[in-house]
Amino acid sequence: MAYRNKRVETVLLALLLLLSSTSSVQSQQPSAALESKFNLSVQVTDIQHKNGKLLISIYNKSDGFPKEPQKALMTEKVDPNQPSYTFKNLRGGKYAVVIIHDLNNNGKLDKTFVGTPKEPVGLSNYSKIGLSNPPTFNKALITLDASASLKIKLNSF
Repeated sequence: MAYRNKRVETVLLALLLLLSSTSSVQSQQPSAALESKFNLSVQVTDIQHKNGKLLISIYNKSDGFPKEPQKALMTEKVDPNQPSYTFKNLRGGKYAVVIIHDLNNNGKLDKTFVGTPKEPVGLSNYSKIGLSNPPTFNKALITLDASASLKIKLNSF
């Protein structure tokens, strides 16, 4: 009888361990919302020049924003005659988009001696950029929780 009780205890213990390990595996799996991937289509408007390239950058942190496209999460060079690009498979979260019309193809935003841009610039959440409305990372942030489209207007100074 003692042997049978020991065997039942062992089977019950094994079942408990199996159930507890299954529930902990389920709770450690990331939620579907955190793992979802989305697309963000960006269309550039108010293009005044057809030369150069559009540098369309997407930032997920403020470092380098908005003047250093090499520090962005991704930057794509786009022909101004076909002014759109789709960032694919982005995780849900907050992003800021910057467009620089790199008229001389040097890969950066050229500025005057005062610091204002010599080349047209556009940012997410900005219809007008200027001394009274300078770009900030927090103001440019958009929340991506589904695939979306943006139209961004270029501003000349």
